[in-house]
This record gives sequence, structure tokens and C-alpha cells, in this order.
Amino acid sequence: MREMNKIFINKEPSDTHLEYIKELYEDLDIKEHLVDSFIYVNIIKEDEVEILAFKDNHVFIASKELNVNNKMAIEYIIRREEISQKFNEMCYWESINDIKKFAIVVGESLTLKKRKKEYAKKSIYSKSYVSAVVQLLNEGFEDYLYLENVDDEI
Repeated sequence: MREMNKIFINKEPSDTHLEYIKELYEDLDIKEHLVDSFIYVNIIKEDEVEILAFKDNHVFIASKELNVNNKMAIEYIIRREEISQKFNEMCYWESINDIKKFAIVVGESLTLKKRKKEYAKKSIYSKSYVSAVVQLLNEGFEDYLYLENVDDEI
């Protein structure tokens, strides 16, 4: 496969982005990675660009299983946790697959009269407590006290 067919970018780069990409391309020796990997340039902000490498076999498997092109397979790999959470959320609200909703408790204070909990803005949808914890760790979310199954609180 030609090198140019193995490099993708998430959106049209500005001149500033092109400069960043050019510098990164030269610093990282991307040609070495292109032998067995795809390169994905992810433009995040005006001054933030990341270059990601994905092994050929992972991209080819995702592409074949999803019946999409290689760029779309890479975009799926990047966002699969987010997609999985959206799917699980939908299953939860439709009572499918025994998915549970877990609230993330990030703070707690006790007073004489009651316990006050502080919750994260997001929730985790998962089949079990353990898989919810794994999901949080995969996302890099480690600063919490515990998870609360919202259906157990009713």
C-alpha cells in the first residue's frame, strides 16, 4: 500500500496546523511507522495536533467487520469507548441487555442530619460494577470515591 494511502487527517488543516504537522512528521520519522501502521493526524485546536499510529491488522479487522473504509475504521477505533457508552445508555433506557446506570460519586460530606454527595457530570452505563470501573480507568477517570448504582437507590 502506498504511503499516502496510509495517512489520514480528521479535518482540513490551516496553515498553522500544516506547520505543526510538518514539524511532527520530521521529528517522528513517520516513514518507519508506515511500514506496518496507519497514521492519523488529529487536529484538536489551533495550537494542538496529535499524530496517532494504528497497526495495520487492527485497522483491517475493524474495516472488514464494520464494512467501512480504513479511515472510518480508525475513527471508530478512536471513538469506540464513546460509541459503546452511547449504545449502553440507549440499552439502559430501553431495558435491554441488563445494562445498569452508575453515578460517579466524587465527593461526600457528613453532617449531623444527612450525608451530602457530590456527583460527576457524567454517568457510566455498564452490565456490572466491575466493568463500569474498568470503563472509567480506560477513560483515565481515577479521581472519584465510588460508583453508585442508581437503580439500587430507588
